[in-house]
Amino acid sequence: MRVDMAQLPKEFDFLTDPSLDPEIKKTLLAGLLEEKRHARDNDLKVMEAQASQALEKKKLWHNTPLMLALVGTISVLANGLVAYVQAGRTTSDTITLKQLEAQLKESEERSKGDRERQLSELKQQMGQETSEAEARRAATKEERVFAFQIIERELGKTGDSASRAQVLLFLVRAGILNSLNRPELEKMARVDIERSGGNKEIGIPPTLGRPLGRVVSPESINFEKVIAILESDTGYTEVRIAAGEDDVSIREPAETLLRLAGVAQFAKFSVPNGRSIWVKSAAVDLIRNEVLREGTELVLGGKNQGLREDPKTVVDRLNVTPPLAKLTNGVAEPFWVRGSAVASISENRGFLNVNARSIVMLTSGQVQGAKEEDVSTARAIINAHGGRIGLAADDRR
Repeated sequence: MRVDMAQLPKEFDFLTDPSLDPEIKKTLLAGLLEEKRHARDNDLKVMEAQASQALEKKKLWHNTPLMLALVGTISVLANGLVAYVQAGRTTSDTITLKQLEAQLKESEERSKGDRERQLSELKQQMGQETSEAEARRAATKEERVFAFQIIERELGKTGDSASRAQVLLFLVRAGILNSLNRPELEKMARVDIERSGGNKEIGIPPTLGRPLGRVVSPESINFEKVIAILESDTGYTEVRIAAGEDDVSIREPAETLLRLAGVAQFAKFSVPNGRSIWVKSAAVDLIRNEVLREGTELVLGGKNQGLREDPKTVVDRLNVTPPLAKLTNGVAEPFWVRGSAVASISENRGFLNVNARSIVMLTSGQVQGAKEEDVSTARAIINAHGGRIGLAADDRR
């Protein structure tokens, strides 16, 4: 490496003197460097001595009673500060814990209150829904009872099967009987109309809206044709007359009319709305179960009448002589028919869309299918109970 001689200190100027021998320069340079090294070593020793002296002074200062007391004081203060901080934290934690417990308790009480309020609202809602459901059931029941009463009143105004079917079809189409089985009612009405060859274009039936019976005096009644006496809540007693004549109403009580008609000829029952009715036993042509509701349907003097009692109870209470003939209908239930009221018995050749082997036709035009009895069996049973069914070859009876 080449050394720039111009940058050397002045004490090394001899190195640039050309008059000096190189060996001399070397000797002088070695001496100068040794001198500088000794100076540097001395400076280091002085610095080490000063540092050692300062350290001894510090040791002396730290070992004095004042310093020890100061250190102790500082330690006590530090420990106190730590204890204070720890105590502060403990107090803060305690306060925080109590606040948390208070908040939890408040939240629990609020949640309990919410649950109680929700439970109360739920109970109130359920109670309201139950009340509404009960009201709907009651309304439906009342609507059905009303519909039954309309059927009973309007169909009872005529004994003709086709006319009754027309009235029923009108009521169905008018929507008055929507609470009942409307399709089945319409089907039954159409079957009766087609069977009787009646008019399929139904207008307003002539008997619709007409009072059940005109008000008359007892003296104007032929009690031989009376088939039933019905209590009324209007102050009138309704008197049903055999087919061909209109029913009437009388201001006299039922007991008075029964005495005039011969109370021994009548048996007491009740109609679907609960009113009492007295039925003339000798006028009963047919007893069968009611297809629209529980109870009994009578064919009574050519007119239909519904009763609340079951068919077996009605048969036993009537005690007709000769006894009624018992056959089986299309749903395997018994029906009873007065033998003398049967006009003919025929095979079921699609005359009725029912499950029956034979068809029993009454003198009033009413029909009833017998499921288990064929023509000969049904004829034998009916003739054994007062029937007069002919046996001519050209007679299908």
